[in-house]
Amino acid sequence: MPGNSRNVFVIILILCVVLYTGSITFACTAVVLHGKDIIAARNFDWTNGQAFVVRHDRGVKKEADFLQDNDDDDFNSVQWVSKYGSITFDVVETSLLYGQISIPVDGINEKGFWVSSLWLDDNDGKTSSNIDFKKASINNWKLVEYLLDNCADVNDALKAIKNVQIINFNYADMSVNLHYIMADSSGNVAIVDILPDSKVIIHKNPEFDILTNNFYQLSLDNLKKYKGFGGELVLPKDAEANSENRFVEAAILYNDLKKYHKDSICDAFKIMRATAQNDLSELPYEGITQWTVGYDLTKKIIYWYSRTKDAKKFIKISDIDFSKPQKIKPLDINDVLVGNVTDYFKTGANSLPNKKHKFLFFLFNSISNDNR
Repeated sequence: MPGNSRNVFVIILILCVVLYTGSITFACTAVVLHGKDIIAARNFDWTNGQAFVVRHDRGVKKEADFLQDNDDDDFNSVQWVSKYGSITFDVVETSLLYGQISIPVDGINEKGFWVSSLWLDDNDGKTSSNIDFKKASINNWKLVEYLLDNCADVNDALKAIKNVQIINFNYADMSVNLHYIMADSSGNVAIVDILPDSKVIIHKNPEFDILTNNFYQLSLDNLKKYKGFGGELVLPKDAEANSENRFVEAAILYNDLKKYHKDSICDAFKIMRATAQNDLSELPYEGITQWTVGYDLTKKIIYWYSRTKDAKKFIKISDIDFSKPQKIKPLDINDVLVGNVTDYFKTGANSLPNKKHKFLFFLFNSISNDNR
Protein backbone atom coordinates (compact mmCIF):
# COMPACT_ATOMS: atom_id res chain seq x y z
CA MET A 1 0.00 0.00 0.00
CA PRO A 2 1.28 3.58 -0.57
CA GLY A 3 3.42 4.74 2.36
CA ASN A 4 1.36 7.79 3.36
CA SER A 5 -1.96 5.94 3.17
CA ARG A 6 -0.54 3.06 5.15
CA ASN A 7 0.73 5.37 7.88
CA VAL A 8 -2.59 7.19 8.14
CA PHE A 9 -4.45 3.88 8.37
CA VAL A 10 -2.14 2.56 11.07
CA ILE A 11 -2.50 5.77 13.09
CA ILE A 12 -6.29 5.46 12.96
CA LEU A 13 -6.12 1.76 13.81
CA ILE A 14 -3.89 2.53 16.79
CA LEU A 15 -6.52 4.96 18.08
CA CYS A 16 -9.01 2.09 18.05
CA VAL A 17 -6.59 -0.18 19.85
CA VAL A 18 -5.69 2.47 22.43
CA LEU A 19 -9.34 3.17 23.19
CA TYR A 20 -10.55 -0.40 23.33
CA THR A 21 -7.86 -3.05 23.53
CA GLY A 22 -7.16 -2.42 27.20
CA SER A 23 -10.55 -3.69 28.29
CA ILE A 24 -12.18 -5.46 25.34
CA THR A 25 -11.50 -8.70 23.54
CA PHE A 26 -13.75 -10.55 21.17
CA ALA A 27 -14.56 -13.35 23.57
CA CYS A 28 -15.75 -16.14 21.30
CA THR A 29 -16.61 -19.83 21.78
CA ALA A 30 -16.23 -22.68 19.25
CA VAL A 31 -17.06 -26.39 19.32
CA VAL A 32 -16.99 -29.51 17.11
CA LEU A 33 -19.50 -32.39 17.47
CA HIS A 34 -18.99 -35.90 16.10
CA GLY A 35 -21.89 -38.07 14.99
CA LYS A 36 -23.49 -39.10 11.74
CA ASP A 37 -22.26 -35.74 10.43
CA ILE A 38 -19.32 -33.66 11.63
CA ILE A 39 -20.69 -30.39 13.00
CA ALA A 40 -18.78 -27.22 13.92
CA ALA A 41 -20.09 -23.96 15.37
CA ARG A 42 -18.87 -20.70 16.88
CA ASN A 43 -20.11 -17.49 18.47
CA PHE A 44 -18.55 -14.16 17.58
CA ASP A 45 -18.62 -11.91 20.65
CA TRP A 46 -17.59 -8.29 20.19
CA THR A 47 -18.88 -4.74 20.56
CA ASN A 48 -19.21 -4.31 16.79
CA GLY A 49 -21.61 -6.53 14.82
CA GLN A 50 -20.49 -5.47 11.34
CA ALA A 51 -19.46 -8.54 9.33
CA PHE A 52 -19.85 -9.97 5.84
CA VAL A 53 -20.13 -13.39 4.21
CA VAL A 54 -17.62 -13.61 1.37
CA ARG A 55 -17.12 -15.97 -1.59
CA HIS A 56 -13.52 -16.89 -2.52
CA ASP A 57 -12.86 -18.59 -5.87
CA ARG A 58 -10.12 -20.90 -7.08
CA GLY A 59 -7.17 -19.65 -9.07
CA VAL A 60 -6.81 -16.26 -7.37
CA LYS A 61 -3.29 -14.99 -6.70
CA LYS A 62 -2.79 -13.65 -3.17
CA GLU A 63 -0.09 -12.39 -0.82
CA ALA A 64 0.17 -11.89 2.93
CA ASP A 65 -0.03 -8.24 4.04
CA PHE A 66 1.47 -6.95 7.26
CA LEU A 67 0.51 -4.09 9.56
CA GLN A 68 3.57 -4.04 11.79
CA ASP A 69 6.24 -1.75 13.18
CA ASN A 70 8.30 -3.13 10.31
CA ASP A 71 7.51 -2.28 6.70
CA ASP A 72 5.87 -4.94 4.52
CA ASP A 73 9.06 -5.15 2.48
CA ASP A 74 10.98 -6.43 5.53
CA PHE A 75 9.03 -9.70 5.51
CA ASN A 76 9.33 -12.70 3.23
CA SER A 77 5.59 -12.64 2.59
CA VAL A 78 3.85 -15.87 1.65
CA GLN A 79 2.39 -15.81 -1.86
CA TRP A 80 -0.10 -18.34 -3.18
CA VAL A 81 -2.80 -19.12 -5.72
CA SER A 82 -6.01 -20.45 -4.19
CA LYS A 83 -6.56 -24.18 -4.84
CA TYR A 84 -10.02 -24.43 -3.27
CA GLY A 85 -13.09 -22.26 -3.22
CA SER A 86 -14.49 -21.19 0.13
CA ILE A 87 -16.98 -19.06 2.02
CA THR A 88 -15.68 -16.94 4.90
CA PHE A 89 -17.15 -14.71 7.57
CA ASP A 90 -15.20 -11.46 7.55
CA VAL A 91 -14.97 -8.63 10.02
CA VAL A 92 -14.47 -5.45 8.01
CA GLU A 93 -12.51 -2.42 9.14
CA THR A 94 -12.32 0.68 6.99
CA SER A 95 -9.93 3.59 6.77
CA LEU A 96 -11.37 6.76 5.27
CA LEU A 97 -8.22 7.12 3.15
CA TYR A 98 -7.03 3.53 2.62
CA GLY A 99 -10.35 1.77 2.20
CA GLN A 100 -11.64 -1.58 3.42
CA ILE A 101 -9.65 -4.28 5.15
CA SER A 102 -11.51 -7.59 5.20
CA ILE A 103 -10.41 -9.99 7.95
CA PRO A 104 -11.69 -13.57 7.57
CA VAL A 105 -12.23 -14.93 11.08
CA ASP A 106 -14.09 -18.12 10.16
CA GLY A 107 -14.95 -20.22 7.12
CA ILE A 108 -15.25 -23.50 5.23
CA ASN A 109 -13.93 -24.58 1.85
CA GLU A 110 -15.40 -26.86 -0.81
CA LYS A 111 -13.61 -29.89 0.68
CA GLY A 112 -15.49 -29.55 3.96
CA PHE A 113 -12.46 -28.15 5.81
CA TRP A 114 -13.28 -25.53 8.47
CA VAL A 115 -11.04 -23.03 10.28
CA SER A 116 -12.02 -20.60 13.03
CA SER A 117 -9.88 -17.93 14.72
CA LEU A 118 -10.54 -16.74 18.27
CA TRP A 119 -8.96 -14.09 20.44
CA LEU A 120 -6.20 -15.39 22.73
CA ASP A 121 -6.12 -13.65 26.12
CA ASP A 122 -3.09 -15.32 27.63
CA ASN A 123 -0.44 -13.58 25.54
CA ASP A 124 -1.05 -10.43 27.60
CA GLY A 125 -0.35 -8.15 24.66
CA LYS A 126 3.23 -9.38 24.35
CA THR A 127 4.78 -8.85 20.95
CA SER A 128 6.75 -11.03 18.58
CA SER A 129 10.37 -10.11 19.20
CA ASN A 130 12.20 -12.98 17.48
CA ILE A 131 10.97 -12.64 13.93
CA ASP A 132 13.00 -14.45 11.28
CA PHE A 133 12.69 -12.11 8.32
CA LYS A 134 14.08 -14.74 5.94
CA LYS A 135 11.37 -17.29 6.68
CA ALA A 136 8.14 -17.36 4.68
CA SER A 137 5.69 -15.44 6.85
CA ILE A 138 1.99 -14.67 7.12
CA ASN A 139 0.09 -12.36 9.44
CA ASN A 140 -2.22 -14.06 11.93
CA TRP A 141 -5.36 -12.35 10.62
CA LYS A 142 -4.75 -13.76 7.12
CA LEU A 143 -4.16 -17.36 8.24
CA VAL A 144 -7.79 -18.52 8.03
CA GLU A 145 -8.01 -17.49 4.38
CA TYR A 146 -4.59 -18.98 3.59
CA LEU A 147 -5.49 -22.38 5.06
CA LEU A 148 -8.91 -22.54 3.40
CA ASP A 149 -7.35 -21.61 0.05
CA ASN A 150 -4.64 -24.26 0.21
CA CYS A 151 -5.69 -27.16 2.44
CA ALA A 152 -8.16 -30.01 1.91
CA ASP A 153 -8.14 -31.21 5.52
CA VAL A 154 -6.59 -30.86 8.97
CA ASN A 155 -3.44 -32.82 8.05
CA ASP A 156 -2.80 -30.51 5.10
CA ALA A 157 -3.29 -27.49 7.34
CA LEU A 158 -0.87 -28.66 10.02
CA LYS A 159 1.80 -29.25 7.37
CA ALA A 160 1.17 -25.77 5.96
CA ILE A 161 1.42 -24.17 9.41
CA LYS A 162 4.79 -25.82 10.04
CA ASN A 163 6.14 -24.32 6.81
CA VAL A 164 5.31 -20.69 7.60
CA GLN A 165 6.01 -18.19 10.35
CA ILE A 166 2.79 -16.78 11.81
CA ILE A 167 3.21 -13.15 12.85
CA ASN A 168 0.90 -11.60 15.44
CA PHE A 169 -0.37 -8.12 14.61
CA ASN A 170 2.10 -5.83 16.35
CA TYR A 171 2.26 -2.06 16.22
CA ALA A 172 3.41 0.47 18.82
CA ASP A 173 3.85 -2.24 21.49
CA MET A 174 0.30 -3.48 21.01
CA SER A 175 -0.63 -6.87 19.73
CA VAL A 176 -3.64 -8.78 18.46
CA ASN A 177 -3.21 -12.41 19.45
CA LEU A 178 -5.28 -15.22 17.93
CA HIS A 179 -5.52 -18.98 18.16
CA TYR A 180 -7.37 -21.43 15.96
CA ILE A 181 -9.60 -24.50 15.91
CA MET A 182 -10.05 -26.50 12.71
CA ALA A 183 -11.87 -29.63 11.60
CA ASP A 184 -12.58 -31.60 8.44
CA SER A 185 -15.33 -33.84 7.10
CA SER A 186 -13.44 -36.96 8.25
CA GLY A 187 -13.73 -35.82 11.87
CA ASN A 188 -10.13 -34.77 12.44
CA VAL A 189 -9.75 -31.76 14.72
CA ALA A 190 -6.79 -29.59 15.70
CA ILE A 191 -6.36 -26.63 18.02
CA VAL A 192 -3.42 -24.32 17.30
CA ASP A 193 -2.11 -21.88 19.92
CA ILE A 194 0.36 -19.22 18.78
CA LEU A 195 2.95 -17.96 21.28
CA PRO A 196 4.21 -14.35 21.20
CA ASP A 197 7.48 -15.50 19.61
CA SER A 198 5.49 -17.16 16.78
CA LYS A 199 6.09 -20.65 18.17
CA VAL A 200 3.14 -22.98 17.60
CA ILE A 201 1.50 -25.44 20.02
CA ILE A 202 -0.66 -28.03 18.25
CA HIS A 203 -3.31 -30.20 19.93
CA LYS A 204 -4.46 -32.77 17.37
CA ASN A 205 -7.75 -34.59 18.05
CA PRO A 206 -7.93 -33.10 21.58
CA GLU A 207 -9.92 -34.51 24.49
CA PHE A 208 -12.56 -31.79 24.15
CA ASP A 209 -13.14 -30.17 20.77
CA ILE A 210 -13.85 -26.80 22.37
CA LEU A 211 -12.03 -23.48 22.25
CA THR A 212 -12.59 -20.19 24.05
CA ASN A 213 -9.97 -17.51 24.75
CA ASN A 214 -7.26 -19.11 26.86
CA PHE A 215 -4.47 -21.44 25.83
CA TYR A 216 -6.14 -24.80 25.36
CA GLN A 217 -4.09 -26.58 28.04
CA LEU A 218 -4.97 -23.90 30.61
CA SER A 219 -8.65 -24.39 29.80
CA LEU A 220 -8.29 -28.16 30.30
CA ASP A 221 -6.45 -27.68 33.60
CA ASN A 222 -9.21 -25.40 34.85
CA LEU A 223 -11.91 -27.84 33.68
CA LYS A 224 -10.44 -30.59 35.89
CA LYS A 225 -11.43 -28.56 38.97
CA TYR A 226 -15.14 -29.17 38.23
CA LYS A 227 -17.45 -32.07 39.03
CA GLY A 228 -17.67 -34.58 36.24
CA PHE A 229 -14.13 -33.77 35.14
CA GLY A 230 -12.15 -34.82 38.22
CA GLY A 231 -12.82 -31.95 40.61
CA GLU A 232 -15.39 -30.74 43.14
CA LEU A 233 -16.39 -27.29 41.88
CA VAL A 234 -19.86 -26.61 40.49
CA LEU A 235 -20.39 -23.88 37.91
CA PRO A 236 -23.04 -21.44 39.25
CA LYS A 237 -26.01 -20.75 37.00
CA ASP A 238 -25.20 -17.04 37.11
CA ALA A 239 -21.47 -17.51 36.52
CA GLU A 240 -19.69 -14.72 34.68
CA ALA A 241 -19.37 -15.52 30.97
CA ASN A 242 -15.58 -15.33 30.95
CA SER A 243 -13.37 -17.63 28.92
CA GLU A 244 -12.83 -20.21 31.68
CA ASN A 245 -16.53 -20.48 32.55
CA ARG A 246 -17.66 -20.66 28.92
CA PHE A 247 -15.25 -23.54 28.33
CA VAL A 248 -16.66 -25.39 31.37
CA GLU A 249 -20.27 -24.72 30.30
CA ALA A 250 -19.52 -25.94 26.78
CA ALA A 251 -17.77 -29.06 28.12
CA ILE A 252 -20.74 -29.95 30.35
CA LEU A 253 -23.14 -29.72 27.41
CA TYR A 254 -20.63 -31.46 25.14
CA ASN A 255 -20.59 -34.49 27.45
CA ASP A 256 -24.38 -34.48 27.88
CA LEU A 257 -24.99 -34.38 24.14
CA LYS A 258 -22.44 -37.13 23.52
CA LYS A 259 -24.11 -39.31 26.17
CA TYR A 260 -27.46 -39.11 24.37
CA HIS A 261 -25.96 -39.23 20.85
CA LYS A 262 -27.14 -35.71 20.10
CA ASP A 263 -24.82 -34.22 17.52
CA SER A 264 -26.88 -32.25 15.02
CA ILE A 265 -26.52 -28.63 13.99
CA CYS A 266 -29.35 -27.86 16.44
CA ASP A 267 -27.32 -29.41 19.25
CA ALA A 268 -24.30 -27.31 18.33
CA PHE A 269 -26.48 -24.19 18.39
CA LYS A 270 -27.70 -25.26 21.85
CA ILE A 271 -24.11 -25.02 23.10
CA MET A 272 -23.70 -21.69 21.36
CA ARG A 273 -26.82 -20.28 23.02
CA ALA A 274 -25.66 -21.52 26.43
CA THR A 275 -22.29 -19.80 26.05
CA ALA A 276 -23.57 -16.62 24.37
CA GLN A 277 -23.06 -13.23 25.98
CA ASN A 278 -26.20 -11.12 25.81
CA ASP A 279 -25.81 -8.51 28.55
CA LEU A 280 -25.94 -5.16 26.75
CA SER A 281 -25.33 -3.34 30.04
CA GLU A 282 -21.70 -4.48 29.97
CA LEU A 283 -20.90 -2.51 26.80
CA PRO A 284 -18.41 -1.22 25.82
CA TYR A 285 -16.23 -3.20 28.20
CA GLU A 286 -17.39 -6.66 27.25
CA GLY A 287 -18.30 -8.01 23.84
CA ILE A 288 -21.73 -9.51 23.30
CA THR A 289 -22.61 -12.30 20.90
CA GLN A 290 -23.10 -10.55 17.57
CA TRP A 291 -23.53 -13.61 15.36
CA THR A 292 -23.45 -17.39 15.43
CA VAL A 293 -22.46 -19.70 12.59
CA GLY A 294 -22.73 -23.48 12.33
CA TYR A 295 -21.33 -25.87 9.73
CA ASP A 296 -22.27 -29.36 8.63
CA LEU A 297 -18.84 -30.39 7.37
CA THR A 298 -20.17 -33.66 5.99
CA LYS A 299 -22.96 -32.15 3.91
CA LYS A 300 -21.01 -28.89 3.37
CA ILE A 301 -23.80 -26.58 4.54
CA ILE A 302 -23.39 -23.32 6.47
CA TYR A 303 -26.08 -21.95 8.81
CA TRP A 304 -26.01 -18.62 10.60
CA TYR A 305 -28.01 -15.96 12.40
CA SER A 306 -27.13 -12.64 14.00
CA ARG A 307 -28.19 -10.63 17.02
CA THR A 308 -30.17 -8.19 14.89
CA LYS A 309 -31.46 -10.73 12.33
CA ASP A 310 -32.19 -13.99 14.14
CA ALA A 311 -33.88 -15.76 11.19
CA LYS A 312 -31.47 -18.46 10.04
CA LYS A 313 -29.84 -18.39 6.61
CA PHE A 314 -27.97 -21.25 4.97
CA ILE A 315 -25.61 -21.91 2.06
CA LYS A 316 -25.02 -25.23 0.27
CA ILE A 317 -21.34 -25.14 -0.63
CA SER A 318 -21.61 -28.05 -3.06
CA ASP A 319 -24.01 -26.06 -5.26
CA ILE A 320 -21.44 -23.33 -5.94
CA ASP A 321 -19.01 -23.62 -8.87
CA PHE A 322 -15.85 -21.95 -7.58
CA SER A 323 -14.03 -22.52 -10.88
CA LYS A 324 -16.01 -19.70 -12.49
CA PRO A 325 -15.19 -16.50 -10.63
CA GLN A 326 -18.20 -14.28 -10.01
CA LYS A 327 -18.15 -10.62 -9.06
CA ILE A 328 -20.51 -10.97 -6.13
CA LYS A 329 -20.71 -8.44 -3.34
CA PRO A 330 -20.08 -9.78 0.14
CA LEU A 331 -23.41 -10.41 1.87
CA ASP A 332 -24.03 -8.37 5.00
CA ILE A 333 -24.36 -10.84 7.84
CA ASN A 334 -27.41 -8.86 8.99
CA ASP A 335 -29.07 -8.87 5.55
CA VAL A 336 -32.86 -9.33 5.45
CA LEU A 337 -32.56 -12.45 3.25
CA VAL A 338 -33.72 -15.64 4.97
CA GLY A 339 -33.54 -19.38 4.35
CA ASN A 340 -31.49 -20.71 1.44
CA VAL A 341 -29.23 -17.92 0.15
CA THR A 342 -27.01 -20.20 -1.97
CA ASP A 343 -28.17 -18.55 -5.20
CA TYR A 344 -26.81 -15.23 -3.99
CA PHE A 345 -23.33 -16.75 -3.87
CA LYS A 346 -23.77 -18.38 -7.28
CA THR A 347 -24.97 -15.36 -9.25
CA GLY A 348 -25.90 -12.57 -6.85
CA ALA A 349 -29.50 -13.13 -7.98
CA ASN A 350 -31.04 -12.68 -4.56
CA SER A 351 -29.37 -9.37 -3.80
CA LEU A 352 -31.68 -6.46 -3.13
CA PRO A 353 -32.01 -3.91 -6.00
CA ASN A 354 -29.38 -1.18 -5.90
CA LYS A 355 -28.42 -2.15 -2.39
CA LYS A 356 -25.11 -0.73 -1.23
CA HIS A 357 -23.28 -1.94 1.84
CA LYS A 358 -22.16 1.25 3.56
CA PHE A 359 -18.95 0.70 5.45
CA LEU A 360 -18.39 2.94 8.48
CA PHE A 361 -15.00 3.32 10.05
CA PHE A 362 -14.59 0.91 12.96
CA LEU A 363 -13.92 3.68 15.47
CA PHE A 364 -17.24 5.36 14.69
CA ASN A 365 -19.03 2.02 15.02
CA SER A 366 -17.46 1.46 18.40
CA ILE A 367 -18.44 4.92 19.61
CA SER A 368 -21.98 4.27 18.40
CA ASN A 369 -22.05 1.00 20.35
CA ASP A 370 -20.75 2.83 23.41
CA ASN A 371 -23.70 5.24 23.30
CA ARG A 372 -26.45 2.65 22.90
